[in-house]
Amino acid sequence: MPRRKINRLDHSRAETCLLKTPSGAVSYTLLKSSRRRTMEISVSEEERVRVVVPSYVSRKAVEGFIRERSAWIINSLQAMHRANQFTCHRDYEIGQEFLFLGKSYPVYIEEGARKQTRVVFDKQGWSIFIPSGLTEAQRRQKVKTALVQWYRREAREILGTRVFHNVRLMGLEPMTVSVRTQKQIWGSCHCGEKHITLNWLLVLAPLHVIDYVIVHELAHLTHPNHSRRFWNKVESFLPDYKERQDWLKNHRLEMKLP
Repeated sequence: MPRRKINRLDHSRAETCLLKTPSGAVSYTLLKSSRRRTMEISVSEEERVRVVVPSYVSRKAVEGFIRERSAWIINSLQAMHRANQFTCHRDYEIGQEFLFLGKSYPVYIEEGARKQTRVVFDKQGWSIFIPSGLTEAQRRQKVKTALVQWYRREAREILGTRVFHNVRLMGLEPMTVSVRTQKQIWGSCHCGEKHITLNWLLVLAPLHVIDYVIVHELAHLTHPNHSRRFWNKVESFLPDYKERQDWLKNHRLEMKLP
């Protein structure tokens, strides 16, 4: 997706508000900006609602805007709550399963007289070797750190290979590509700089889904919006792109690590 310009907000003037709506009570943080021209509502992973509006907008207009979108807000909060509950019940213990390239594999943990943590992956899953004598919290953190680092190494190699493949296929080449943590999105494209960023968590998805995200971002190099021409471009290379989109939507919870 194209990278958005970020308006600077004065968070010191943030106001916490509570509003009764047809869908239920909504607690939200209100922020005003002299640079904004439109009103925007967002729901964070922490189940918090933020409303950003132009500085000249009245409280009555803000509340009307929230009431009109109250059903979406409540549904989004409930969906985020379910996601957080799902994640909380997963942990880095023996037998816990995680995705890699669209398939689930279990984690095996072996403790011993060693200083360094090591990860070995095969068709049976991950074998994670850690030092013995750790507290429960230290053990969990060791396993988590080892698994995340393994994923990130794999992501750099796999995503780089798939970018190269799709660049040749589409005839569109970015100047730079980076792989990093992105909380809300799978990829982004800074069209002016021809820079593409990919979320390393994409390696949890199948290769054909990874390809969809890459083709999506490469298509933004010529169409920086989500116009009909943009989607026609994506569809010309991936006629089944909607099915690939659906996989991401349907497995989003499983792709969120605890």
